[in-house]
Amino acid sequence: MISRIKQMCEPPEAQQSSDLDKVLLENEKEVSKTKEEDEKEPRLREGIDCLKDITVTVSMQLFRKSGRKADNHPEEYSSYLKKPNPFTSIQDISNIFSTAKRTSSRENWKRSISKQLRNSGEAYETYSKNKKIRKCREIKAPCGEKCKLKCSAQINEKERQEIFSAYWSLGNIEKQREFINNSMTRIEPKYRYIRVTDSRNPRQRNNAYYFTREGKKVRVCKLFFENTLDINDRTIRTVQEKRDKSLGATIEPDLRGKHGKQKTLGPAIRQEIHKHINSIPKIENHYTFENPSRTFIDGSRSLADIHRDYVSSCKAKNIPYGSYALFRRVFMNDFNISFFVSEKGICEICVKEKGDLKE
Repeated sequence: MISRIKQMCEPPEAQQSSDLDKVLLENEKEVSKTKEEDEKEPRLREGIDCLKDITVTVSMQLFRKSGRKADNHPEEYSSYLKKPNPFTSIQDISNIFSTAKRTSSRENWKRSISKQLRNSGEAYETYSKNKKIRKCREIKAPCGEKCKLKCSAQINEKERQEIFSAYWSLGNIEKQREFINNSMTRIEPKYRYIRVTDSRNPRQRNNAYYFTREGKKVRVCKLFFENTLDINDRTIRTVQEKRDKSLGATIEPDLRGKHGKQKTLGPAIRQEIHKHINSIPKIENHYTFENPSRTFIDGSRSLADIHRDYVSSCKAKNIPYGSYALFRRVFMNDFNISFFVSEKGICEICVKEKGDLKE
């Protein structure tokens, strides 16, 4: 009520001036909003450009971690950069740059590729000095018409092709051996003559071979079985030997490279390497902020120089030491350290700290 009475008592000129003040205030607010928006636009553009740079950097790092090089795979590299990144947070990005060296990917090694091609029945190049090219697996001719089991009449060529594809699509030698083991059974003879005075080993028992057709097992001869899968007698004998070792329950797994006689490194040597690397003075980097988890050491010294210092310290203590290859592997895989060489001039903070130390 009091405000209404004041408005009624005020002259009309005063009322007009108050209305003008309100309009001016509103205009000033709109102008300030537009100024804030104009100031925000370049910041937003800078943020977008920064995100684009981060996206490209992360894509490059992921491509390197896959074990490939951009020079050798230019088309894959360009298409890889266009893909969306799989990270959703800053932690995901920091995990990508968490190590100084990219992780090894065994599936991209030449030996692993040739092994996978061989187990899949495809053509491959041998991993040896000769570099021979092995042909791809193909179905061979079936047994003849004189076969007692009449294999060709029971299983046609289309079904043979399906069996062949199912076997080689497994792509794993242990699974393929299990497939052969499930496709053959040992034949027990009704009677057997054994010579008492004979020093020769008894004859091994025969096997019956089967293929599954419409849910039923169909017996085939050994020639038909081998030619359908394009395998030789050595493969079948290996399955028999592994089955006999495990008493027929399951096949013994592949033990190549699992003999347990590999040279092992004592934990004391690795601990001493860690201790020496941790004792190296670190340098604070004021220039790069993209990977804060990485530490830096003086770039005037090489890794070989650091290894020589490590060897001399071990000799002084009269303890065993590791080779340069082992030292480099531990340095690159277990630590996130880089050699710092400034390319952006001299840091004022470092200069001040050095001056304070001298004084």
